[in-house]
This record gives sequence, structure tokens and C-alpha cells, in this order.
Amino acid sequence: MSFFCFDHNINKTSIESEFQHQRSFLYGDGHFTTMKVVDGLIQFFSAHLARLQQANERLDFNDINWKLLELELRKLAVQMELGFIKVHFSRGHSVRGYGQCANINTNIFVSSDELSAPFIKETQQPKPIALTQLTTQLGLQPLLAGIKHCNRLEQVLASVELEKTIFTDGLVADINGNLIETTKANVIWYQEGSWYTPLLSNAGVSGVILNQLLEYNNIITIEKNINDVIQQAEAVFICNSLIGIQAVSSIDDRLFNTELSSQLMRKIIL
Repeated sequence: MSFFCFDHNINKTSIESEFQHQRSFLYGDGHFTTMKVVDGLIQFFSAHLARLQQANERLDFNDINWKLLELELRKLAVQMELGFIKVHFSRGHSVRGYGQCANINTNIFVSSDELSAPFIKETQQPKPIALTQLTTQLGLQPLLAGIKHCNRLEQVLASVELEKTIFTDGLVADINGNLIETTKANVIWYQEGSWYTPLLSNAGVSGVILNQLLEYNNIITIEKNINDVIQQAEAVFICNSLIGIQAVSSIDDRLFNTELSSQLMRKIIL
């Protein structure tokens, strides 16, 4: 694994002596994205950069040199056959207190490593996955909804619950019972001739792959109770930047038609 730290002008720097003062570490005051690299190229790179820029704006971070960051990431990716690059923004250094943010310069942390099985180069051919329904629920906060911010405690709690089961991922609802996502992926389901995905205006992460699917396919965003989705869906998919698109074979004791899933996945435009 490689790890680099940059200042806001994308100069390499070391913050070992002051890492404990980074606001991302202290308060979760940061955001990140994880990009898949295939044969030296970052998949959906422009969408990942746009995600970082949008999060910077919504969280009111001070600006950075985006052109130089792009060049550094491309140089890093060239060395990789199948791997990932994680880009993590921290608002910067803070001695104490939540405020005093106006004059802080952003720090960027970049880590990368190779990917091995079950990850593959293709975006639509992972083996179907069995999910479970989790009881951990997500709170409602429209100011943060959609952003991959660094305060991931809800996902940690859901993952702790998941690790007590035999499943590798599970569905999570908000406190109103509406389906939002899995512990690490977005959800899309097929019902009566239409595609649906949860509305993420109050909770959840708006993933890069999900946004690509929303742009090029006729998918309806909707608020819907998690139990109704499980009982009424004909096919279910999950997606994120590392797995691509993956069919769901079952959710607990509810089975889905994986042949239908395969037919539908071949029609998806990415």
C-alpha cells in the first residue's frame, strides 16, 4: 500500500507530528472517495473529481489546486493493473474547538493498493450476493445527505451488526423505515416494468456508480418502506465504485430471479 499527504497546493508534506490535530481525525470533518483503477486508468474519474468538488462546496472547505491533484492521481494510477485509490480530504489543522475554520488550509491524503478476488475488472459480472435486513437505522440530516463525509459511525454500527451474521452485506433503512442503502453500496430494484432507487435527500450516500446509472437509465427515485421493497421487488441490484453492479440473489428468506437479473443487467448503460 502507498500513502501520501498533500497540502492545498498539492505539495507533498508530512503531518506525522500534528496528525492528532487534523479535523478529520478530531471531528470527522472531512470527506472522501474511493476509485477503482483498471489497467492504469481510474474508472469514472471525472465523476469522482466532481464528487470531491461538490462535497468541498457543500461543507465549505477552502479550495485546493484541482489540476495538480488530478495529475498526481493519474500518475499513481498508471502503475496499477487492478486496484483502488482513496482520496481523503480533511478541512485541516485545528488545535481545539469546532469553529475557527475560515483560514484553515485543506489537507489531502491519498492511499492506494491492489485489489484481489472477489473484485474483478468488469463492472457488471460479479457473482450474485445474498443480503440480510439490518435493524440499525440511519438518522435524517439533509445538510449531509448524499456526501461521503468522514463521520461514518452509523455505517460502523450497521457493520458491527452485520458481522454477527453469515452475510457480507445488508440493507439499511432510515428512522422512518424507508430503504436507503446497504452498509457499503447503493440499491436499485426492478418492479412491474420500472427501475427504482431510494430517495437520498435526508440520509445515505449518493455513489458515483449510482449517479452514472441515474444519468443514462430511466430510474425513479422514491421513498419506500424497506419491507415493501423486499416483498414487492422482482429483481434487486447493488452498486459501488469497487464492485460495479452486482445482482442480489436473496434478502434473508426472500429469493429473487437471478436469470431476470442477468437479463436486466445486460441492458444497463454505464
